[in-house]
Amino acid sequence: MERGSPAMSMPIFLASGNRMKRVMWDTRWTHADLETLHKQVYYTNEGRAVPEALVLRPSCFMLRDKDFGVAYEGFAMSDVCNGAIVEVRDAVLEGEAEAA
Repeated sequence: MERGSPAMSMPIFLASGNRMKRVMWDTRWTHADLETLHKQVYYTNEGRAVPEALVLRPSCFMLRDKDFGVAYEGFAMSDVCNGAIVEVRDAVLEGEAEAA
């Protein structure tokens, strides 16, 4: 995951476990980059170890539709636009949110 030029980057939001974080998204990135970004902001940046068993397949990511508010799987990376909300089904974070 390499950082692109500022012209290629835009802010999006990653939502997981009843939390939301603003991140910069490079339009050239893939689902693998999205997984890396999620692990970075929700684990590494918080000083937490990434669980070894945590695997986030493309079906774990859902893009929230701005007009209707529903989230859907199987979106194209080109559908991720400025201010988009990508929901991530991370079982660890969802479990923590339920326990809280």
